[in-house]
Amino acid sequence: MVSIAYILASFVALGVLAPLYEPYTADIPPYVNLVFLPHGVRVLAAWLLGWRAIPYLYPSTYLCALIYAEPTGLFGEAVLGPMIGLVATVFIFWCAKKLRSDLREALEGPANWRDIMLIGCLASVVNMTMIALGTGDWNLGILGIFFGDVTGMIACMMVLMIAFKMMRGPQS
Repeated sequence: MVSIAYILASFVALGVLAPLYEPYTADIPPYVNLVFLPHGVRVLAAWLLGWRAIPYLYPSTYLCALIYAEPTGLFGEAVLGPMIGLVATVFIFWCAKKLRSDLREALEGPANWRDIMLIGCLASVVNMTMIALGTGDWNLGILGIFFGDVTGMIACMMVLMIAFKMMRGPQS
């Protein structure tokens, strides 16, 4: 299910939304996506599955990178970038657990979505820093990655909230 969600989020973000705003973002590097929905899937998977999110999302992350990325080869920056984002997200949740803030324990009660969003933002910072170190690009593109991750995570959370509300049906 997680891999399917990642593939669908990638299709919507990179196959549907990106072509719509691409004519207006000519100055932004092509690897920057303004609404990167897969980051929301990564955050939720890391929160719910912990380290198991990596093997569950690795195949879909790699497949989507091959489909949507610039043709830089099987191990180019375009393929490693999404992998870095996946590992960074799981790593930040692991760090939160080591700091005695295991958010996965929130499954027993209502989840604190603010903490999940904060960790998603921190994961994006680690992601953009690692990509900047790898590419040497510390310009506008790096801030674009953070912006795209955060807006994608927010959009993903909003879609899930609406879907869950619709599944509960009308409340009296």
